[in-house]
Amino acid sequence: MIKKVLVLVLALTLTVGAFGQGGLEDALKDMLESNGKLYLQPMTDAFGANMNSGWYHRSRVHKMLGFDLSFKTMGAFIPSEAATFNFVMSENQFDIPISELGLGSVPDLPLSFAMLYAGQDTEAPTVFGGDGNTLQVNNGVVTEEILTHLHQNGVDTTLVPGIRATVSAFVGDTTKISNFKLPNGLVELGDIPFPMIMPQLAIGLPMGIEVTARGLPEIELKADGTEIGSISALGLGLRMNIDQFIPIPLFPVDITAGAAFQSVSLTADDQEILKTMNTSINMQVGKSLSLLFFGLGVYADVAYETSSIDIAYTAEFEGVEQDIEFSTSVDPGLRYGAGFHLTFIPMTYVSVAYSMTPTNDVVTIGAGISLR
Repeated sequence: MIKKVLVLVLALTLTVGAFGQGGLEDALKDMLESNGKLYLQPMTDAFGANMNSGWYHRSRVHKMLGFDLSFKTMGAFIPSEAATFNFVMSENQFDIPISELGLGSVPDLPLSFAMLYAGQDTEAPTVFGGDGNTLQVNNGVVTEEILTHLHQNGVDTTLVPGIRATVSAFVGDTTKISNFKLPNGLVELGDIPFPMIMPQLAIGLPMGIEVTARGLPEIELKADGTEIGSISALGLGLRMNIDQFIPIPLFPVDITAGAAFQSVSLTADDQEILKTMNTSINMQVGKSLSLLFFGLGVYADVAYETSSIDIAYTAEFEGVEQDIEFSTSVDPGLRYGAGFHLTFIPMTYVSVAYSMTPTNDVVTIGAGISLR
């Protein structure tokens, strides 16, 4: 999926047309970095919100050698405002092939994207948006720029019959100066959750400590029957019972604090093209009760979280090979949430949690085997 995203960003946000190769090469990285970040930001937000979810399902840690083996499904809701962004028009210069007008030895005219498509609506879909519009070359602005350029280079535009009509037709010829196709989104999700699933194991240690490991072995990714890469994940969390240090007998609630770290890697064509780092520093307050075969627990939690994605990819477009490399991150912020778990079959549990991050609301559903 991510490889498709990157190729889409490259292929659909750059218009080559008849522009000079030097200008294109100079602009590729700038446009991909600026617009690639904005295009992928909602996915970065949702991905980070998901990866920092599901590390626990109760406020109490396991007793010594107690454990749970779980599968957690996290679904980040995509807000409607995450469907679009304002496309950044490159200020790098592109050469308009003036020599093809047949008006003598006149150098090509460098114009920026912002001038070529002046006055156009540059709102574009993100990865979670719909289809992007096609920006039309501003014929009036570009025609005037070309006429001024010709005059400055010794062409008396008042003496050449039909010069304005000739230049206007030249500007309107999309084989000479291309219209600009804004990127399409990959999938329209609206407010539908962006889901992920993660297996994990938590084990109780001495001194009220619990360690949690989660991850995925390297798994091949396929689209339309074709292998497009592989994904792997590894995370580690540590929690400690805090109320054990409160000198009040039979303290009525469980208080637990912890931290969790996780990385996810995506590889395509033997190259790591995406790596994420996610960190959560968290605290839970709640109560768990067990009555024979039935158990119930509720908690409220707060967490301070960070997430980032590093992207590095080599792509080729219209014969131009370019190393694309940039990073995008989620602004650090607080997550607030609450959840509960139920045990109605011995040594098993199900859990549900809801949390709110600065960018996404997340629902987490878990199930697994649990002891002590």
